[in-house]
Amino acid sequence: MADLRFSVSEIKDQGGLAFNGPVSIAEFEGEALFGEAKPKGPAALDVEFSVGGSHILMEGRVEATWTVPCNRCLGPVDVKAGEDLEETYPVGQDVIDLTESVRESLVLSIPSKALCREECAGLCAKCGANRNQGPCRCK
Repeated sequence: MADLRFSVSEIKDQGGLAFNGPVSIAEFEGEALFGEAKPKGPAALDVEFSVGGSHILMEGRVEATWTVPCNRCLGPVDVKAGEDLEETYPVGQDVIDLTESVRESLVLSIPSKALCREECAGLCAKCGANRNQGPCRCK
């Protein structure tokens, strides 16, 4: 998987730099940042660095597919979500480390609500039966 550190001298020498590739989410998982969301494979990172005067502009996007619980029936739902990235760095540093920016964007990309389908009937408030699988017996 990708190293999220980029050499400022390489960016300056090339007049910019682009990166597109997978990023392991596993290195962030131990921090319990994602709540009930579980990553489904690596995230996709697409960034571009450009040099402007005394600063380097980084623009890009990170996307990942997450398995999250349905808000009505608690069944698993796979959702693809992403966040845009934009940051400015001084030219005077040696390395630009995107680890924290990517981590924050991944956390922010997780949807707060998801449905397995629009017509999800949810769980019975009395007995907890999944009403998508048929009527409950407590009526």
